[in-house]
Amino acid sequence: MNENDVKAILWLLKEINEDKIIASYFRANLNLYQTDIAKLIIEFEDIVKMLNNSITDELNIPIQPNVVVTK
Repeated sequence: MNENDVKAILWLLKEINEDKIIASYFRANLNLYQTDIAKLIIEFEDIVKMLNNSITDELNIPIQPNVVVTK
C-alpha cells in the first residue's frame, strides 16, 4: 500500500458512510468482525496524519501482518 492507496480507502469509507443503503450493508458485514465504518475512518485518518508528518519515507503500520505503507 502506498500513500495514495490509504487516502483512496479513507475517501471510499467516507463515501460509503454517507450512503444509507450501502452503509447499512457494510455495517452488517463489519459487525461480524466487531468493527464499524466509523472506527475504520478514524484509523485511516490517523494513518494519513502519520504519512503527512512522517520522518522517514516508510512506515510499518499494523493493519495486517507484513503490510508496509510507503510514501
